[in-house]
Amino acid sequence: MPFGLRNAAQTFQRFIDSVFHGLSFVISYIDDVLIFSKTREDHYSHLEQVLDRLRTHGLQVHLKKCEFFQSEVDFLGHRVTPEGIKPLQKKIQIITDWPTPTDSNALRRFLGVVGFYRLFVPKFADRICPLQDLLTASLQSAGNFQWTEQHQKSFKNIKQALSERLLLHHPDPNCTAYHLYTDASADCVGAVLHQTSSTGTSPLGMFSKKLSSSQRMYSTFDRELLAAYLAVLHFRNLIEGLSVTLFTDHKPLAQAFHANRTTTSDRNQRYLTILSEYVADVQYIRGADNVIADALSRLPDFPVNDHVSNIATVAVVAAPSSQFPVDLPSIAEAQRPESFSPAPNIRSYSLDKDVVVWCETSTPYPRPIIPPSLRDAVIASFHRLGHFGYRKTAKLITERYFWPGMRKSIKTYCWNCQDCQRSKVTRHTVSPQQAFALPSNRFEAVHIDIVGPLPPANATTFGHQSARYLLTMVDRSTGWLEATPLESITAEVVAHAFVSSWVSRYGVPLYVITDRGRQFESEFFHSVSSSIGFHRLRTTAYHPQTNGKVERAHRTLKTMLRARGNDWLTDLPVALLAMHVAPDDQGISPFTRVTGELPMVPRILTSEPLAPTDIRTRLQELLTELPSPHAKTHEPRSYVPKDLEMAEFVWVRVDRVRSPLEAPYSGPYRVKQRTDKFFVIFLPSGNTESVSIDRLKPARLSLPKSAVQPAANSLPEKAAKPEEPMDSSPPRAAAESNSDAMMITFIINLVMYNVY
Repeated sequence: MPFGLRNAAQTFQRFIDSVFHGLSFVISYIDDVLIFSKTREDHYSHLEQVLDRLRTHGLQVHLKKCEFFQSEVDFLGHRVTPEGIKPLQKKIQIITDWPTPTDSNALRRFLGVVGFYRLFVPKFADRICPLQDLLTASLQSAGNFQWTEQHQKSFKNIKQALSERLLLHHPDPNCTAYHLYTDASADCVGAVLHQTSSTGTSPLGMFSKKLSSSQRMYSTFDRELLAAYLAVLHFRNLIEGLSVTLFTDHKPLAQAFHANRTTTSDRNQRYLTILSEYVADVQYIRGADNVIADALSRLPDFPVNDHVSNIATVAVVAAPSSQFPVDLPSIAEAQRPESFSPAPNIRSYSLDKDVVVWCETSTPYPRPIIPPSLRDAVIASFHRLGHFGYRKTAKLITERYFWPGMRKSIKTYCWNCQDCQRSKVTRHTVSPQQAFALPSNRFEAVHIDIVGPLPPANATTFGHQSARYLLTMVDRSTGWLEATPLESITAEVVAHAFVSSWVSRYGVPLYVITDRGRQFESEFFHSVSSSIGFHRLRTTAYHPQTNGKVERAHRTLKTMLRARGNDWLTDLPVALLAMHVAPDDQGISPFTRVTGELPMVPRILTSEPLAPTDIRTRLQELLTELPSPHAKTHEPRSYVPKDLEMAEFVWVRVDRVRSPLEAPYSGPYRVKQRTDKFFVIFLPSGNTESVSIDRLKPARLSLPKSAVQPAANSLPEKAAKPEEPMDSSPPRAAAESNSDAMMITFIINLVMYNVY
């Protein structure tokens, strides 16, 4: 790799990524390679694999620059120890010996250097503020640089703080608690994540971000909520699946997390919803005790700050995205007789004496023949330009290179590309429709959910003049619906409404089906279910179809209330009556399924009253004759990938609100258990999660060697072969041709070139 080219570092990094692709125990940045292992035996094995990769790609290491079997190493300007990460002493010494700046350029260089280690300096913003103000004033006044005693004090203060070297710890698997401290100022937001274990409390990481011009106009509450929202997104790889307590010095934020959200904006409701996915509780802390997050929230934004702050970031920087530089000398070296042997009966001629390369000549331009050792690199170099599909990638490669069975190799590589699987939206899995088993008795299984927030009600009916929500309850067997107005949706209010509006009228159900709302997931609701005696079943995440019985009732109920156009609280009893007496697709109303009688609509009696002795007999006869309310006249077309049933790893579709460039799938995740409707997967934290198969697609993680590395003595195929249609089935290995005519054509078109 020549020095001086502006993209030399990026190209070399992509090459190193391809060399160590698939080795999860290797972290590489340019020419710095870090190998980490848990035991000495594992380290021997890992070291052997790394050296084998280097030997395969023709790379050499400088022995004097290598360190083997170390418990502590210097890596990317940091000292990595078993306890954590801290700055390098020699780098800190350079900052300590830094001369006093004499102009704005020297001050800018100093701020850039100390900014590299700003995560290790408590209250960095307060310490750096005078120097930052001086730099801004100097630039605005065309070089008027006036160094005062205040600046000198700040200059020494930063040096002294860096010399103390704060240690950022590694995550502890035996941690008992995780605390996330957040804060916001007028210009920035900041956060710090702590873990508590048997050895004490230690910091895991810090985060800060400068607010945009529009975000600076937020209210104090909105900025504090934004700080918490950005913090959980930043640390989500560490806190997902864990019990995390968030501390804030803004008391309204803690109250908003536990109270109803009727008065907040749509944006804040979305932030609070995402916050509840990662945080178990939000507690108030005095501002004087939140000094670290406060300092980070006032962290200035320096332009000279493209650095790696921790090892996890290094792994992301070194993610596989290679464009392997396959040049003619490397091809010629790989085509040596001991590693590449073409057909013997060929003719050759020389273009130049520098490099000898075997080429295929059926096209106007000779195409170098790529040996097996370089084929993956060639495919990767073109496919990862834009992660094209098979046809475009094959077109780019077949115009420039050749090897036997190359189309099958390219198809296999594109089929198994993890970046494509993660980032490209494919046909979504749609599992076959499946209804719940019909309960043996009425009111045995009930589906409940919450509607709202609704517009403020004008009526004072039933004392619910401030109601903003509805608790809806539907019996699975009969379709009977109850809807109770609620002023708030805390766990206590919801549980009381369910007991008073359903249990007191129809008895205790055996099963209660809910979604994963905070009200139903709370300890209080669990205690209510245990004391009353019903089993609570919950839906899988982002799959409301599981609770479709009540979701469909919501649609009908809201349509009725919307169509009537009056106050919804006043119209609610009439809407419930309409839903009770309205016949379904089979011509039977929920009222009839419950009572066995035709419903009596106001002013219309559809049948004469029965004598009390005949009611029991009539009811039993009608209930026996009634068909099941679950029969469907139509069903959406289902689609389940063939290899999903046996997939060891799966991708999970991200159904929450995503940023524009965020991948639509996350993973891959290992499958622990599978059923017809959902899979149980392992999360990175070690916990498990049930996910509907409608959000899953199989992950293809390995490349069949038979497809990407044909036998060395295989004959080349015709370059002008027409494009093959792309199907949805996995690519198969290239079939061998026994045609003598094809073999003769290959031999004639195979010549040797000397290429300058």
